[in-house]
Amino acid sequence: MEAAQNLGICYPAQIAASAATSAGWQVRLLNTTVAPDSTDIEKTEGDRKIKLFAENLMPTVVHMANFYHLPLAQTLNLVYLDCTRSLGECAATLLGVLRSLSGKNEAWVPLAASHSMLMNALRMLAPELLRLDLRHAPLLYIGDYANFAAVRELGHDGQMPVFCQATY
Repeated sequence: MEAAQNLGICYPAQIAASAATSAGWQVRLLNTTVAPDSTDIEKTEGDRKIKLFAENLMPTVVHMANFYHLPLAQTLNLVYLDCTRSLGECAATLLGVLRSLSGKNEAWVPLAASHSMLMNALRMLAPELLRLDLRHAPLLYIGDYANFAAVRELGHDGQMPVFCQATY
C-alpha cells in the first residue's frame, strides 16, 4: 500500500463560524478533493458544495458530541471523501488523515456521498488501523443504520471509539 504512505491532497477549509463556534469546539473541514486538471471556477464551486454539505451536517455533529459527552476542547475533523476518485485513492487519503490523528485527542466525521465507498475504504484500512493509536480519536459516523454494526466492528478492531447517528 505504497499510496497509503501519502496523505494526498487534503487541505483545511473554513466553514461558517456560526456552525462551529456556537458549539464550543474547534472544527476543521479537511477537503480531500482536487482534480489536477480542474479550473479555478470548478474548484471554487466544489469547495462551496463541500462547505455547504459540512455546514448542513454540523447540527447533527454537535448533537452527537453533546450526547456522547465529548470534551469541548476536542477538535472535530470533518473529512470529506471524494467518491469520484478510486477506492484505493480514497483509502490512501483516509489512511493519511487517520495517521495524522494517531495519538491525538481529536474526533473525526467522514463526509461521503457514497457510504458503500466509505465502508469499503475503511475495510481496506482495517489492518493499518491496528498500527495506529486511535483510542482518543473517536469516529462520529452519520449515515445508514445498516452500516452501524460494521462501523462499530472496524472501530473495535482498531481500538477506536465509534458513535453512530442515523440520517433518516
